[in-house]
Amino acid sequence: MSGIIEEMTGYRSVKQGFAKSYQQSREKIEANNNNPTEDLKDALANCPAEVTDIFRTGSLLAHAASRVGAGDWANVMRARVGDVYMRWNAADKVPLFTSIPQCAAQDTESAQDFLTGRVQRRSINVPPTAADCSQDGGGRGALALTREQMQSIAVKIQTRAALSAEERQFVANVRTLPIYRMLEWGVRQGVVDSVIADTDELVALSLAYP
Repeated sequence: MSGIIEEMTGYRSVKQGFAKSYQQSREKIEANNNNPTEDLKDALANCPAEVTDIFRTGSLLAHAASRVGAGDWANVMRARVGDVYMRWNAADKVPLFTSIPQCAAQDTESAQDFLTGRVQRRSINVPPTAADCSQDGGGRGALALTREQMQSIAVKIQTRAALSAEERQFVANVRTLPIYRMLEWGVRQGVVDSVIADTDELVALSLAYP
C-alpha cells in the first residue's frame, strides 16, 4: 500500500530527486576544497518578507522579535534562550551561522530572576564570550517596581489625585487581585504600608505570570 501511495503522490520521485541533488551538491563542494559552488541568494530572492526579514545578516532572534514589536527585549530573551547569528554578506554564497548560548547565570526555569532583579541580558559578539552577559535594568526587578507603583497609587488615593496612564495600566494588568480596592481600603484604615507589604509579591507574581 505504501508503494502505491508513493507512486500516486510522487513522493518517491521527489525523495529520490532530493537525494540525488544533495549528493551532487556535496560532490561539487568537496571538489572545490569544501567551498560552496552555488549562490543561494538567487534561490531565495522570491521568498516572502516573513522569511527574508528574519534570515539576513545579524541576530535571528532580534529580527524575529522586531517583527512583533519586541525588539527592545531581544537582549533579555537572548540571555534566557540563546540565539543564532547569521552572516550572509554580498561575497558569501551561503549563510554562515554562529550559535549564541544562553547566559549561564540566567535562571531559565522560573520567573524568580524577574522578581528579584537578577535578569540577565546578552549582547551579540562573534565569537560569543562570557563577557557578553550582564545584569539588566540595574537590578530593579518586578518586586521593586511593583512596590513603587503601589506606593505611588496609595499616595494618589490619599490626596485624591488622578492616576497616570501607566498606573491605570498597572491596575488593569493585575487581574488576580482587586489591587485598587485593596489600597483604597488600606488608606481608609491607616494600614496601607501593611497592605503593600503583604501583597506586593503576589501582585508581582501575577504580572510575571499573566
